[in-house]
Amino acid sequence: MANIIFDFDGTIADSLPATIAIFEELLRGGKPMTPEEVERLRGMSLLRVGAELRIVPWKAPLLLARGRSRMRRRMKTIPIFPGIAETIRQLRADGHTLYVVSSNSTQNIRIFLKQHKLDTEFVRLYGSAGIFGKTKLLRTMLRRTRVDHTNTYYIGDEVRDIEAAKKNSIKVIAVTWGYNNAAILHDHSPDVMAASPAEILNALQDAKS
Repeated sequence: MANIIFDFDGTIADSLPATIAIFEELLRGGKPMTPEEVERLRGMSLLRVGAELRIVPWKAPLLLARGRSRMRRRMKTIPIFPGIAETIRQLRADGHTLYVVSSNSTQNIRIFLKQHKLDTEFVRLYGSAGIFGKTKLLRTMLRRTRVDHTNTYYIGDEVRDIEAAKKNSIKVIAVTWGYNNAAILHDHSPDVMAASPAEILNALQDAKS
C-alpha cells in the first residue's frame, strides 16, 4: 500500500473563492477581482502572482498570518470539492496511509476535516508550511515518518506542490480543480494529472499491491 500526502487548499477544500475575498479585503479595500483577473492569476506561479499583485516580500509573512486568521472564521462555510471525500475514504479503505501537508494552519485543517467527517481518515496533519515552505515541511514529514519514497505520492493543485514533491524525490499527482490551472501544471511535468477525484483513484490502482 502507498503513502498518500494531500495538499489541503485547492485540493480538498474549495477555498479559492474565500482566499480571493480575503485578498480583496486585505489589499484592495474590498474591490472585487474580475473572473478574468482570477483566471489569469491561476495560470501563474505563486512567486509571479506576488509580483503581479505588487506584494512586498517582507510583508508576505504578516499577510499570511492575517489571512489564516480570517480564513479560520470561514472554515465551517468553505465547501469541499465534489467527490474528494469519497475518494479519501476509498483510499483509506484500500489500506493506504494518508497525511496532509499544507500551508494552511493545522487548526484550520482540523476544523474543516471534522466538519466533513474526514478527521479520522488521516494519520497526521502537517500545517503552517508558509508561502514557500512546502519543500521543507514535506522533507520534515518524510523524515519523521520514514516512509518509502518510492511508494509515496503528493497530491496537490499548485506548481509549488509539484516542485516540493520533486525536490523530495516522491511522485506527484497534480489536480486541475484548484489554484493553478491545467496548462501551467502540465508545463511543470507532474507524474500524473487528474481532472477529477475519480482519476486519483485510477492513478493509484497500481499502488494497492
